[in-house]
Amino acid sequence: VSRPGYSTLMELAELGKPALLIPTPGQTEQTYLAEYMLENRWFYSVSQAQLELPRDLETARQYPGLFYPEITRHSVRTIFENVLNIT
Repeated sequence: VSRPGYSTLMELAELGKPALLIPTPGQTEQTYLAEYMLENRWFYSVSQAQLELPRDLETARQYPGLFYPEITRHSVRTIFENVLNIT
C-alpha cells in the first residue's frame, strides 16, 4: 500500500513489487500517475475516499507491477563509466 509519487513508483519498478496505490487527495501528479498505472494494468489504484482495504488489496493482487532490472544495470554502468571513469 503506497502513495503513487514518482520516486515511489520507480522504487517499486526497481524491486519488481506490486502495490495498491492511493493518491494523496489534492496531489494532481499522484492522481495522474495512479490513473496511468491503472490504465496500463501495472498497478491497481483507488482514491482515499473510496478505499475499502480488504477488497482493494485483493484486487491489487491481480496487477503485476513493473520490473525493469536491465535499466538499473545500464544506469549503474553509465555512472561508473562517465562519472567515476571506471570501466
